[in-house]
Amino acid sequence: MSSCTMFLGANTVCILPETSFAFHGPYRFFSKLTSLEFDQWSRVIAAHYPSFLRSWYMKTARFRIHNPMKIKGRELIRLGIPRCP
Repeated sequence: MSSCTMFLGANTVCILPETSFAFHGPYRFFSKLTSLEFDQWSRVIAAHYPSFLRSWYMKTARFRIHNPMKIKGRELIRLGIPRCP
C-alpha cells in the first residue's frame, strides 16, 4: 500500500495477478496540506509511475486520501506492468 506502489515504475519490477495495490493522495498527519503542497507531492508520487498509471493517478486516485483505491495485480498486468514468472 501507499508508497510501495511507487516501485511500479522501476525497470526490474514484476507483479502477481492476485496482489492488491492501494493508491491514495498525499497527506500529512495532524495538519492539512495546502493546495500547492498537495499538487507538488501528487506530482512527486506520480513521477514514479509508468505513463498510463501516472495519468490515472493524477485524475482519480490522488483525490482519495483516507479511503485508498484498490487495484488487483491482474488489472495492472493487463495495462502493461510485467507479470512475475
